[in-house]
Amino acid sequence: MSKTLSHAVQLAMQLPEKDQDALGALILREIESEKQWVELFAKSQSQLSKLADQALADHNAGRTLPWNG
Repeated sequence: MSKTLSHAVQLAMQLPEKDQDALGALILREIESEKQWVELFAKSQSQLSKLADQALADHNAGRTLPWNG
């Protein structure tokens, strides 16, 4: 366990049980949210790769125009 997390846990242990429960629930929600974000990001990378492949195929087949932005 990192020093920072260990220190936070030590401080949290001094809180009333009600506050400890609230803090624990908050941490668990944050961990679950992070897991979901990682999964969604991984899926989007796969989708972006497919779109890039399709764009490159379209370009190589002459189905694109130059961009004059």
